[in-house]
Amino acid sequence: MVDDEASILSVLSVLLKAEGYEVVPVDNGEKAWKLIKSTPFDLMISDIRMRPVDGITLLKSARE
Repeated sequence: MVDDEASILSVLSVLLKAEGYEVVPVDNGEKAWKLIKSTPFDLMISDIRMRPVDGITLLKSARE
């Protein structure tokens, strides 16, 4: 999960973990982009508006 707002990242992480999901919280698009390159994920939840790497760019990178 990627979001540049710490409170949203924290709340969603807690909720998803409580439902039994393994969550990898990342606080910005640039870190997430590097992680996507090296680690396979089944699902990505991302904020769309982030800088310098936004959610759409992350999606395109993940699809490659």
